[in-house]
Amino acid sequence: MSNSPWSSYGRIPLGSEKNAPGDPRSPVAGVVNEMIRGREQLTKYLDGAMREYFEIQSGSSGYRNIIANALAPSDRPETIEERLARLAREAQSRRPAPAPLRKPRSPR
Repeated sequence: MSNSPWSSYGRIPLGSEKNAPGDPRSPVAGVVNEMIRGREQLTKYLDGAMREYFEIQSGSSGYRNIIANALAPSDRPETIEERLARLAREAQSRRPAPAPLRKPRSPR
């Protein structure tokens, strides 16, 4: 085991190749996996937010486009209910899929 003061702050001690973070027996494996999962979720969220921002900036999305689509004449007359249902479906299809819910950990 390393005598370095940094090992007490969560660093992997030197010479611990037998307990690498990928090894399920490693004491830091769960923490590393949780950090990687959190980083992936954050990356997905930021990618979606940036994509939405640039769509709004380019004019292909946003309130101006939604209002223009709502006020545009259609090929056939449609009722207000049909139009609202269609616009709601289109808005739902543009949203990213929600992340799957995780089960809470059971207390030990």
